[in-house]
Amino acid sequence: MDTEHQVVLKTSKKIHQLRLQFEAGNIFHNLSLKVGQVFDEVPYSETATIMDLPVDDKAALAKIQAISLTVKEAGEPVILDSDLDFLLSHLAAPNPQVRDKGVYFLFNDLLHAQAFTEKQFHYIKNTLLSEDFLFYHILEPKGDGIFKRSFSVLILSALLYADRAMYHTFSEEDLVDIIDRITTYVVLERDGRGFIGQKGWGHVYTHIGNIFDELMASDLNRANKLFLLTTILQGYRRMNDALVFGEDNRLAAVFSYLANKDSFFAEYFLTLLKDWQAEVLMIRPAESETFWNRWYNRSRLLQAMIIRGDFPENIQDYLNEIMTTY
Repeated sequence: MDTEHQVVLKTSKKIHQLRLQFEAGNIFHNLSLKVGQVFDEVPYSETATIMDLPVDDKAALAKIQAISLTVKEAGEPVILDSDLDFLLSHLAAPNPQVRDKGVYFLFNDLLHAQAFTEKQFHYIKNTLLSEDFLFYHILEPKGDGIFKRSFSVLILSALLYADRAMYHTFSEEDLVDIIDRITTYVVLERDGRGFIGQKGWGHVYTHIGNIFDELMASDLNRANKLFLLTTILQGYRRMNDALVFGEDNRLAAVFSYLANKDSFFAEYFLTLLKDWQAEVLMIRPAESETFWNRWYNRSRLLQAMIIRGDFPENIQDYLNEIMTTY
């Protein structure tokens, strides 16, 4: 069996080639089918391996506070490379006070204060896109690795916003690289848990919605944006967990933004909805948790889109039609 590294590489290569073919116009209407095939070819492990997770909660919280005070008190905000590495490593912390209310909140403050140098800004991006972050234990049964992966996506979305609003340092090549890595991540990620006990938010599809929103606002060409849309919708369709923590509303908002951007995006999105409906009409209900989770994930997403009432008329009419007929 291939190692996790090999699976990530093979999946990434398949996704990259599909995106290039789509961008070149060699495939169009069957893109969704081809992307779905990549999902189906992923081999998952049935066993978990030991994770190297931060366990220094008390010390970590003290250090996070110290970094925050040092940056705020500095005349010109700066952060040491060693402190940056400390913050990045603690995205893996199972304790939400460290990971979420600590590292994530501080990252936002640092981004808005423009405390990162251009070199650090790119270092953060490259680190978050690396296998040890974005794909950390991704093929194994559900575990605490979800936090490092999901919060890598969340910080990336914050990074993209900061770049668009303030830093202006990412090239088109950087953005395309992010799309390749995020679409590969969407294919491989199968942990859709929302709020996870005392450990806080996993919230993968909300964070995916955030980064999708930022990439849609970029100057990337239509093909890259539609490729990302296709992959995310396929991932949502195939998620086995019940997405009941607002993921439907987050994605409905992004889909609305995209569909209202221009008529071409709207027509393509309508095609994806019709493909999904055609598949639904062909399947038989199964007495399994997976089947009914997927069924109601779909219903919640369609309802969230209908309730918004701001999709183009042809999409709104189609949504009303399929919700009342099946």
